[in-house]
Amino acid sequence: MIDCVPATAWHGGLYFSFMPYIVTFLPSDRSGPVPAGTRVSDAAALLNETDLHLECGGKGTCGRCEIDLVRGSVKKAGRVMSSGRAGDPARLLACQCTVIGDAVFSVVPERAGEARTLSLGNDIAAIDPALLPSAKDISPVIQTVSLRVKEPCAGAGDSDLLRLERAFSETCGAEQLRCGRDMLCSLPGALRAKDGLVTVRVKRDPGHAEIVSVEAGAAAEKQIGIACDIGTTTISLHCVDLAGGPVLASRSDYNAQIRRGADVITRIEYAGNGKRRAEMRSLVLATINGLIDTALDELEMPADNIFNVAVAGNTTMVHLLLGLPAQGIRESPYVPVVNAPGIMTAAETGIRANPAAAVSIAPGVGSYVGGDITSGLLTTPIIDDDKNISLFMDIGTNGEIVIGNAEFLLAAACSAGPSFEGSGIKCGMRAAAGAIESFETDAAMEKVRLGVIGGGKPKGICGSGLISLLGELYSKGLVDRSGRIADGVPASRVKKIEGTKGLVLVKSAGGHGGSEIVITEADIENLVRTKAAIYAACDLMLSNIGLTFESIAHVFIAGGFGRFIDVEKAVRIGMLPDIPRSRFSYLGNSSLTGATLALLSKARRDQLRAIAKRMTYVDLSSDSRYMDAYVAALFLPHTDLARFPSTGR
Repeated sequence: MIDCVPATAWHGGLYFSFMPYIVTFLPSDRSGPVPAGTRVSDAAALLNETDLHLECGGKGTCGRCEIDLVRGSVKKAGRVMSSGRAGDPARLLACQCTVIGDAVFSVVPERAGEARTLSLGNDIAAIDPALLPSAKDISPVIQTVSLRVKEPCAGAGDSDLLRLERAFSETCGAEQLRCGRDMLCSLPGALRAKDGLVTVRVKRDPGHAEIVSVEAGAAAEKQIGIACDIGTTTISLHCVDLAGGPVLASRSDYNAQIRRGADVITRIEYAGNGKRRAEMRSLVLATINGLIDTALDELEMPADNIFNVAVAGNTTMVHLLLGLPAQGIRESPYVPVVNAPGIMTAAETGIRANPAAAVSIAPGVGSYVGGDITSGLLTTPIIDDDKNISLFMDIGTNGEIVIGNAEFLLAAACSAGPSFEGSGIKCGMRAAAGAIESFETDAAMEKVRLGVIGGGKPKGICGSGLISLLGELYSKGLVDRSGRIADGVPASRVKKIEGTKGLVLVKSAGGHGGSEIVITEADIENLVRTKAAIYAACDLMLSNIGLTFESIAHVFIAGGFGRFIDVEKAVRIGMLPDIPRSRFSYLGNSSLTGATLALLSKARRDQLRAIAKRMTYVDLSSDSRYMDAYVAALFLPHTDLARFPSTGR
C-alpha cells in the first residue's frame, strides 16, 4: 500500500479535504490510494501494475495501455467518462484519463497476455574460445588472492599492512596497496585468525590498487563475475568463471522499461523529471537483478560473492540505469551527461552484487553510439585489420553503424525506430513463441509457408519475419516498388483496415482477438522507412570517405535480432547492400560478448577505452545529404535499381 496524506485547501472560509481515491486494477487485484488528478497510467505505476504498457510513453498513439473501466468514473479530455451497465465496461486508454474518484479497471486481456509473453531465456551462449584470454591472463578489476602473511617479529616494527603488502608483492608482483579505514580496522583480526592465511581482494584501477576486503582463510567458493548487456528491448547476462573464463549460466529477458516506451526517445521523454527517472531506473534494475538472482540460484551462490561486473549498453540505457538526466541526448546539441562512466561500485549502481564490487561500464562515443558498440567491436577483426575496410552494423531498436579498420573508425547512428521489434505494426510482436519469423508464398498466395517461433499457431509477426515477408511480397510482385499492395493480388486476400489497405497473411489464427494476421500499407511504409534509414546511413558514410559498398571486404551484423535476418531478403528490399553474400557474417549479441571479454581481461578493458578514443562520431542529422540519401532509399529496393542487380527487378 502507498501512504497518501490527504491534502487540504482554504477556500471561502472553509477547509476542503482532497482525500485520495482507491484505484484497483484487475486481474492482478493491485489496489491502493491515488491522489485526485493522477493519470490512470501513472496510478498503475504507483501500484506496480506490471501488465500495463506505455510503449509510446503516454502519448496515446500505441494503444498498448487499453483498459476497461469496470466501475467508477474518470476524466478524459475534460469530459467525465463512466462505466456502463454491468457487464458493459467503458474501454479507454489509461494514459489519456485521470482519476476523479474511486474506480476499478481491468487491463484488456489480450494486452495483459501480450505483456506476459516476456520470456526468461537460460541457454548458455558459447563464446569463441579464440576471443577469450588464457587462464594466466585473466585479470578482472577486483582480483581475489589467497596468501599467507608472515607473523610479526618482535622489534622489527613491521605493520600488519606492510607485511600484507610484502606477501601480495611476492604472489602477484610489486604494488603499493591503498587501504581504507574500514579495511584497516578488520585487518588485525583477519591476519591472526588463521595463522596469517587470508583471502585478499584488490581492486586494480588505472593508477592505483586498493584493498577491497581481507578475510581469514583461503577462498573456498568459485570466483564468479557478471557480464551484462542492457539493450533497449532485451537485457542479457552471463555468469562467468573468473578462473577459467567459461560461461556458467546465461539469462535474458525483456527490459521492463518497455512498459514506458518502445524506443530511447520515448523513454527519454517519459523520464523527464526526477520521479520518473527513478521509476525508469527501478524498472531496469528489477530486470537485471532478477536475472542475476535466477542465475545465482542455479549456481547456488550468494550475490555477496560477486565482486566483478561488466556492463555494456547504449548511451540512453546507461543514463537510465544510473538515474542521470537524459534530456540532453535528444536535444540540440545532443550532449550526454557522460560518455565513459568508468568503474563504479555495485552500491552506486544498484546492481545485485557485493556492495564493494567493481562495475565497469563500457565507454560510449556520443549520444547515439554507446558502449554496446565499442564492446561489439572487441569481438571483430576490424580493430586489428590494417588492410581491409569492414562495415559493422548493430540492427535493433536503434541502428548503429561503424566503418573502418585498424587505421580509422567512423561511427554513426540512424533512427531505425522500433518497427523491427513489432511496435507500430498492426500485427507486430516481439520474437517470442507464436511469432512469424519467416514467410514464403507463390504469386497467387495460394500456398503460404510460415516459420513460427516455437511452432503452433501464429500470433503475430516479429522483426525477422517482417523482413522475410516484405522481401517475399516484393519478389513475387504482390507489392510494388513504392510498397503499395499490387492490383493483381487476389481479392480474398485484400481488405480495408482503419483507412488503409491490408493484405491478409493468415486467415484465422490464435491471438489478436482471433482475427486474421495482416500487413497493412501503413505497416509496409513503416518498414520501408526503417530500411531506408539504415541503408542511407551506410551509403552516406561511405560516400564521405570516397568509397562504395563494393569497397567493403566484410559486413558484420550484430545484435540479438540481427542474427535472425535473412540476408537475401534484406538485400531484396534494399536494407543491406547487394554485394557477394559471402561477405556477410552474423555476430549475435556482440555487446554481451564484448562485456564478457572486458570482465575477464585488463588488456581488453584498455582496448575498449582505446577504441572509444579513436572513433570519430558522425552526426548524420547535421548533414543535409543524409535526407537526400534517405529519400532515394524510400523505394523497393531503391530508386537506383542499378545498385541491386541481383534482385532482377
